[in-house]
Amino acid sequence: ADPNNDGFSNLHHYAFGTDPRATSLDSSNQPGIKLGEGSLDFTYRFRQSALDLEFEVQESSDLLSWMEATTTQISSDSEDGIITVTVQIPGTSAQKFVRVVARSVAF
Repeated sequence: ADPNNDGFSNLHHYAFGTDPRATSLDSSNQPGIKLGEGSLDFTYRFRQSALDLEFEVQESSDLLSWMEATTTQISSDSEDGIITVTVQIPGTSAQKFVRVVARSVAF
């Protein structure tokens, strides 16, 4: 459901700690990418209390086929119930897209 029509589901807001009532997202809450030598550093945030969700970093070269990215966590910080994680993704392909996906898990 997306009652405020901002393009993000309530699950997205819950998972990533954003306000479901806001009509636009604060850019500081968005994932970020920094290019390194032979790798990408990908930073994303998620709600610490979202124990009913699992998060997976995925990569694609064409935005059609996605697969779990090989990652190495390089930093993690927690503030006000939000965890910010930075992972390093190896690779030197000319084109790479990265996303983080949140999924419900059954208990």
